[in-house]
Amino acid sequence: MAIWGWRKGITLSILMSMLAVVNPVPASAAQNLMITYAAGQTVTWDISDFGINEGNTTHPTGGNHGDAYDGALLLAICSNASCTPTTGAYSNYTGVGVGAYNASLQTYTGAVQTINGLNVSAQFRFSNSIVAGRMLATFQNTSGAAITRVIRLYNDLGSDSGSFLKYTSANQTISNISMPVVNSTTFWKISSDNSGLSGSENPSDPINSYVYGTSGAAVTPSVNLTNGIDYISYTITVPANSTQRLMFAFGLGEVTSPANTHAGALNGVKTYLDTFTKLPADLVGDISGADLATIQNWVIAPSPSSFTSSQTSPTNTLNSFDYSMSMTQSITGLASSDFSNAGTATGCSFTPNASSGSSFTITVSGCGEGTVRPQLLANSVTGTQTGPPVNSPASTTIIIDRTAPTISSVSATNGNYSAALNSNLNLTVAFNESVTVTGTPRIALTIGTSTEFANFVSLTDSRTATFRFTVVVDYNDIDLDGIAVSSPLELNSGTIADLATNAINNLTFTPPVTTSVNVYQPPSAPVIESITANNTSLMLSFTAGASNGSVVSNYKYSLNGGSYIALSPTDAISPITITGLTNGTSYQVQIRAVSNLGDGQVSNQLSATPTASATVNVSLTASATTASKGTTITITAQVSQAGVVTFFFNDKRISGCIKRVATSSATCAWKPSATGQWSVQALLDPTDPTYINSYSQKLPVFILRRSGAR
Repeated sequence: MAIWGWRKGITLSILMSMLAVVNPVPASAAQNLMITYAAGQTVTWDISDFGINEGNTTHPTGGNHGDAYDGALLLAICSNASCTPTTGAYSNYTGVGVGAYNASLQTYTGAVQTINGLNVSAQFRFSNSIVAGRMLATFQNTSGAAITRVIRLYNDLGSDSGSFLKYTSANQTISNISMPVVNSTTFWKISSDNSGLSGSENPSDPINSYVYGTSGAAVTPSVNLTNGIDYISYTITVPANSTQRLMFAFGLGEVTSPANTHAGALNGVKTYLDTFTKLPADLVGDISGADLATIQNWVIAPSPSSFTSSQTSPTNTLNSFDYSMSMTQSITGLASSDFSNAGTATGCSFTPNASSGSSFTITVSGCGEGTVRPQLLANSVTGTQTGPPVNSPASTTIIIDRTAPTISSVSATNGNYSAALNSNLNLTVAFNESVTVTGTPRIALTIGTSTEFANFVSLTDSRTATFRFTVVVDYNDIDLDGIAVSSPLELNSGTIADLATNAINNLTFTPPVTTSVNVYQPPSAPVIESITANNTSLMLSFTAGASNGSVVSNYKYSLNGGSYIALSPTDAISPITITGLTNGTSYQVQIRAVSNLGDGQVSNQLSATPTASATVNVSLTASATTASKGTTITITAQVSQAGVVTFFFNDKRISGCIKRVATSSATCAWKPSATGQWSVQALLDPTDPTYINSYSQKLPVFILRRSGAR
C-alpha cells in the first residue's frame, strides 16, 4: 500500500459510452452515442438524453444498495485496525438517492456514520453535462491519534432489472427499454461478474464502470476480483484531528467486444479522460479549494477556485478595476499574457500583482465598451503539474457602457379622455436601454389652445416609462380633433440615466400621431332667453351651450341660489318647464345641462313669478253686435274673480266706466259717438294678488247712423 501523502485540487473529465445490444457499436469521441434498441431501428443518443432509475439489491457482503449511480458504489470500512483487504469485519455505507434520476445536477448526502473513531460520509453528485457522476467519501478523525483503515469500494458491475435508461429526443419518449436477451457471444459482460446472464443479473441493463484514481496520488488501490465479488481496496491513514477524502468517478463503460473484462471497462472510460486531470465543473464546483486539497487519490492540476470582482456593473468608468483570483494550489509563472478576455470588450490589459502564490489581484485596464470577463488560459501556470486544464473564466462579468441612452419612441393610446370616464392620458416612452429616472421629467401637450404637461409616473419595466396627464374639469382643456405632443422631453430638474450612470443628452423624439386622442369636458353654459309665467310653473326658453364632446340627456334647475334639481321627466330640448311653484312668488332661475361627462356649466340668471289667470267676457244687451250712433247701449263684463273692471272702446278707456267693482259682473252705459266698425273690451284687475290682470276678447261692434229726430 502507498504511504499517505498530500495533494491539492481535483479535475477529471469523463465522457460515458453506451452498451450496444444486438450489434454493439463503439462510442465515438463525440458526445453522440449510437444504440440499436430494436431490430432495424437506430437512434442517436446525446449525453443530455440519459436518465438512470435506481433499483435495490442486497450486496453479497451485506448492505442494501441500488443498481443505479447513487447505489452502484458501496463503501465498506474496516471496523478495526486489524482488517486486511480480504479479511476482517466491515461496516457498509452507501449514499442516498431515491426515484428516477434524469441527468440533472443533484446532490445526495447520506447520514454520517461513526466507525471506530472515524466520522464517515459519502456524497453523490451527478453531472448535467455528461452521463457521469462522482462519489466523494469523507473521513474525519476527531481523535488525538492517527487512524489507519482498509476501505473497500464495491462497484456492482452487473445490475438487475431495477435499473433502466430513459431517453427523450426528437419528440420521442422511450422509457423502460427492454433490450432483448442475447447470448454471451454477442452481449458484453464483465468476466469477473460470474452471475453472467443468469440469476438476478439481467443482461438487458447497462453495465457500470468506474475510475478510481491516478498513479502518483497519495493513495493507490489494489484490485480483488474473486468469488464473483468485484471491489477495490484502499489503505488510508487519517492523521489525528484531520479530515481526508477519496474521490471516485463513475459512468457507463465502453463496449468494444463481447469479451470485455473489468480492466477493459475501466479502459473504456479512460479513453475519454484527459490524462485523469479533470472532472466536469458541475462535479467539483461545490467543493472548496481547501477540500480539494484533502483528496488523496487524484493528481491535481491547478485551477481557479474563486475568480470574482466587486466592481459595480454596468459601469462607465475609464479607470482600472480589479478581480480577485484564488487558486486551488500555489502556482508559479503567472503573467499578463496568461489572461485574455472571454467577453466582448477589446483593448483590455490584465495585470497580476504577483507571478507566484495562490491568491492574486488582477488589474483590468484599457477596455473599450462591452463585457469584461478575464480568463486564465489553459496550461499557462505551474503547480503540481501544468494547469488549468481548460480556459478558466471569472465568475463575474463586468459590463462597460459609456454611451448615453436615447429615446426610441413615444406613443399614446387613441381615445376620448375626460375627468369622468377616462382621466389618465398616458404617453409611453421607450428607451434604447435600461434607465433610472429621478424627479419629474415631463412632455408638453397642446390641448385646444392650452399648454399642459404629461409628467413622469413610473418605469413599467427598466426600458419603458409612463408619462401621464390627468384630465380634470377645466374648460380651457377641450380638444375635439386631437391633442398635440411636443418634442423634446423636458427634464424639469429631474434626471434620466442608464444603469452605467450615463445621463441622457438627446431628449428629442418623433411626436406620435394623436389626431384621435381627444380631451372632452362637460357641456358649456346655456343662455336663458326668456321665461313665461304660468299657473304654478315657469316655461324657460334657452340656447344650449357647446356639448364639448359630451352627450346631454337632461337639465337641472336652481331656484334662488339653491341646489340643482333634475327635471323629471327628463327634458333636454328648449323650452323646458319648471313645475310645482307657488303663484305670486318671485324666483331667480338658473339651469345647467346633465351629460355623460357630468353636469355642465351654469347658465345666466333670470327672474319670474308664476301666476293664475282670471277670465273676463264682454257682451252687449241681448248679445247685439250693432248699435246706433248717439244711442246709449249697455256693455256687460262677466268675471271669474272679484275685482274691478275697466271698459275700452277702440282701445281707449270709456269715461265713466273705469274700475267698476265686480263680484261676478259689471256694466257700462255707453253712447257711441262715431259710425263704423269698432270694438269694445274689458280689463279685469282681480282683488286676489295671485291672479294676474286679464283682458277679455275684443267684441266687434258695427255703429250705425241714428235714425229719426233727436
